[in-house]
Amino acid sequence: MCSSFFRIPSSLCVVVSIKLSSRQIKISRDLNSIRDPPIYNLTISSINHLLFRCIAEEQELVKGSKAIYRFKETVPKYAGIAGLVREFSHCAGECEEIFDNVKAGDWLIDHNLKRVRDYPDLGEIFDWLSRYLASIKELPPKIKPKWFARVIKKLFYAARQAALRSAPDIFRQDEFCSNLILSACQFVGLVPSSVYRNYRITLAAGLPGLCVQAARCLGRDTMVALPGLWVVPGVLRESLSVLLMFAAVSRLGLVPHLH
Repeated sequence: MCSSFFRIPSSLCVVVSIKLSSRQIKISRDLNSIRDPPIYNLTISSINHLLFRCIAEEQELVKGSKAIYRFKETVPKYAGIAGLVREFSHCAGECEEIFDNVKAGDWLIDHNLKRVRDYPDLGEIFDWLSRYLASIKELPPKIKPKWFARVIKKLFYAARQAALRSAPDIFRQDEFCSNLILSACQFVGLVPSSVYRNYRITLAAGLPGLCVQAARCLGRDTMVALPGLWVVPGVLRESLSVLLMFAAVSRLGLVPHLH
């Protein structure tokens, strides 16, 4: 039989039919009309957690668990969903490894749900995400990756729009400027080792090397980067918080390089 298999003519076509249950058909119809995610309450720091976070930042929140997963040879650049979307954008061997993981089980789905659930400001996003990802678990393994990628990309582009909503129109209308504003969200977030008093949201001096503990909040780097990263794009509330934090540790009119 094996020898006969390898003599199959190259012109042969095989049609495979998959029959879904009534429940799976209902899920597929629901996934064909995914509602927009509730992004109206997203802050810049919650967008940072949802989309980004490098390995050192993520390790501070997962408390000993693995910060960034890997799929054989593929290691996403971010712990958030931007890491997955980046791999989806150049879908060669990288995508196959991710999709094989989704076909094999629900670990990746549960991992993304847990990240969102455990962050305090993402409750509504968790409800939206769990509705669709929980449904995907009931589908046949072969079609799960398609819908998983669609839900993740839907959330990513909605969060991207949320990051741009406070920016001047000229930034939103230009693709290059829009991407710069989105990339600025990588630098702002909650890192427990860098919290000072009630000022919880901080600006990283650099990624991935200067983003945790005292090395995260460098006075010189922060003051140089703050106007372009936050003030000009219109992220004023977080800008004020950072300025007030450094004002609290200033002495004789001097801003410390380390606080």
